[in-house]
Amino acid sequence: MKKPFRGSRDTDAKLSMLHEYLKQYSTALKDQGFARLYIDAFAGTGSKTETRPALPLFGPDFAEPQEVDTPGSARLALSV
Repeated sequence: MKKPFRGSRDTDAKLSMLHEYLKQYSTALKDQGFARLYIDAFAGTGSKTETRPALPLFGPDFAEPQEVDTPGSARLALSV
């Protein structure tokens, strides 16, 4: 079953910026005496799955479409 694509063409850029921001924020607050909490009301499933088209000209390993999973904002926040 094909998973639906979620997000737009700007999703990868948004996730990259969010990940960098969360890393810097965590570094800045690591010595503070309070808990950090991340809430993303639009995080969805926590990952983005897209199907990339086959590239048969590059050999048999590229002949089949590939499903690529990218961690979403919720998973990025948990990894930081």
